[in-house]
Amino acid sequence: MLSVIWGYAFFWAAMPLLGWGRFGLEPSVTTCTIDWQHNDSNYKSFILVYFVLGFMVPLVIISVCYFAIARRLRRNAKQRGVIHDQWTNERSITLMSLVLIIAFLVAWTPYAVLCLWTIFSHPSTVPPFLTLIPPLFAKASTVFNPFIYFMSNPKLRADGQIEIFPGENDSFRNDLLDTTSVGVIPDHGSRKARQKDEKKG
Repeated sequence: MLSVIWGYAFFWAAMPLLGWGRFGLEPSVTTCTIDWQHNDSNYKSFILVYFVLGFMVPLVIISVCYFAIARRLRRNAKQRGVIHDQWTNERSITLMSLVLIIAFLVAWTPYAVLCLWTIFSHPSTVPPFLTLIPPLFAKASTVFNPFIYFMSNPKLRADGQIEIFPGENDSFRNDLLDTTSVGVIPDHGSRKARQKDEKKG
């Protein structure tokens, strides 16, 4: 599967080098991107095919796969009862799947809009902000998924905090491990108060 994904990515990266489409500098003149400033027939055919196979198809695959996972977890939950595993909580996985799909759209829709804009209008009509946003969002996409995975799982958050502040947040870590991934983080003040009352009693 990984070989197929890398081969697919290599194919689309190589096409502009072989004459179908072309690469050019971004407005910031720091990196290369698809040269949307030359909207000839060669560019238009490349972008239309790339939009479908490089944007719409991955979006459909991501959506189908994530929601298939959530549906399977929901079915398993009905068969086995309540699931306590932090990674297999159905509501958590469903929410995380939705957020990941939105993150994909946020990261790559600006580039799609920019390229499609130059197909139907002259590149000179592109607003300046639309030339700056796509590279920023596309580069930020590399941190979206790890951040979403981290924030959606209390165990990962607790372990991360222990790594950063070793030995200082054991009670906080235990609180997180006692909750589900969709639960509310407990009130530490209330917990400590109950512990004091138990000791007094």
